[in-house]
Amino acid sequence: QLLLNAPAKDQEALSIVIDDIKTERKAEAKDPASMGKYLFYRMVYGAKSPYLNRLPLKKAEALTVDSLLSCLEKIKHYPVTVFFCGKTQGAALATSLQRSLFQPDTRVSIKKGIFPLERKIEPMQENSVLLCDFKKARQNQVYFYIPVANIKSQNLPRISAFNQYLDGGMNALVTQEIRELRSLA
Repeated sequence: QLLLNAPAKDQEALSIVIDDIKTERKAEAKDPASMGKYLFYRMVYGAKSPYLNRLPLKKAEALTVDSLLSCLEKIKHYPVTVFFCGKTQGAALATSLQRSLFQPDTRVSIKKGIFPLERKIEPMQENSVLLCDFKKARQNQVYFYIPVANIKSQNLPRISAFNQYLDGGMNALVTQEIRELRSLA
């Protein structure tokens, strides 16, 4: 509630956040696993990749407390959707949200909704292989994406077993085969 209704100007806190962003981005650029995820998300989500839709470092460095407070003031007037799962009834939930999150003049209405939409996966037109050359990488990073039709709940145990076989980390059977029996890793 304090963030929405009475935010404090704290340049030191903003400096810490910006330093954290710089450190995180620098580590990502040197980490083959991070770069592998970047390429995977780019291939699967295209322009909607979470790595492409985040604030660029130069813009993060240019942030000021006043610019953030201005944005906060604007978003107070945006429509908000709250997804709630619990035993609280609709009217009681609306009252609680009104009291704790919103300005007194904000209208809170409860509607039965659907779950938030997930990022849409880009359709694959052809098989793709993306490579990133890291000379100092100690291991290869390999990501697979296989589009499937609707998943039926009775198939979940088989799907889970398949995923564990292929993607169980260093304990996956495929990894053990490559590492121990073939001496390739």
